[in-house]
Amino acid sequence: MNVGDIAESPEAARGLMRAQIQKAKDEALAEVARLDIIDVKRSGDSRPMSIEKRIAACLSDDLRKAPYKGDKNPLRGHCYVASEAYYHLSGGKRAGLKPMFVTHEGAPHWFIVDSKGRVTDITAKQFATKVPYHLAKGKGFLTGKPSARAAEVIRRVKAAGGVK
Repeated sequence: MNVGDIAESPEAARGLMRAQIQKAKDEALAEVARLDIIDVKRSGDSRPMSIEKRIAACLSDDLRKAPYKGDKNPLRGHCYVASEAYYHLSGGKRAGLKPMFVTHEGAPHWFIVDSKGRVTDITAKQFATKVPYHLAKGKGFLTGKPSARAAEVIRRVKAAGGVK
């Protein structure tokens, strides 16, 4: 689309503006998520880092599946693997944990709920809007044991001194 097309079509101009606004929102969200992860990795705090932050710090592009590979937002595309790793590192079903699934902002999203209804959502900051947890359904992971990607996250967390 060129400038002449925009001048002749207000609808095209509005569409272009909406696309530019969405791109700016996505870039801002990616930067916030990136800075949160950098803060987790660089923290000089002597207190133990939470398992959620340790998992977030171990996420990388090689763990993502298409179409998320290369996404600027470091949390996008990691909800399944982060939730699965948290589930297994934190005791799974025996600890009263339950994997949950909801569609949000047009994409599938996974997180964990404990027996008291508390939500653990390691990748929630990937979204521009609040996740509607009340609409989620319990849904098991594809395998009983950690998947290859979750096993890699668990390995990284343990190697970093996150858990035993």
